[in-house]
Amino acid sequence: IATLERPESYYRLLTIERFWGDGEKAEYKIKVWVSDGNTKITVLQDGFDSQNILVTPEKIAIWYDGSQELYESVRWDGEALLYTSDGYQQMLTYEDILMLDSNEIFDAGYKEKNGDYYLYVLTKDELLGYQVTYYISIESGLLSYAEKLENGKAVYLMAVIEESFTEPDPDIFLNPEM
Repeated sequence: IATLERPESYYRLLTIERFWGDGEKAEYKIKVWVSDGNTKITVLQDGFDSQNILVTPEKIAIWYDGSQELYESVRWDGEALLYTSDGYQQMLTYEDILMLDSNEIFDAGYKEKNGDYYLYVLTKDELLGYQVTYYISIESGLLSYAEKLENGKAVYLMAVIEESFTEPDPDIFLNPEM
């Protein structure tokens, strides 16, 4: 896993589902464009305005469709661009795996899923009681599926629906005209 590298440019559409209580859940569709150190994220959720997040090496900008307000902040020293972008995508990352102690990894190997091959890692967090499964694409080096279970019940599911490795249009990384 430590030898994998993320592509320089790509687009992805993924779903994130979060579960709690007695069957309650929130589902998000998240569009992600990455190029030249810039990440544009659009979070879609039924019944809510779309949230747009632009993360560049210099700044973070957040705005909602239908709003005239724009939040901008300068990045600070020591803030990891990668973790900021993944955090706004609500994603677990394979970099999280690299920070684990070996006794927290219960299974790992190669698995086939939906006709593609993945590095598979099963981890357990004894303190919080979660079992987390990661599927990292061998082809792209990106996390493609993840699930977090608590007592055998899903509390988080993530899946890539579509992806492209072509250079996104540079205009996608511009702030909106407000």
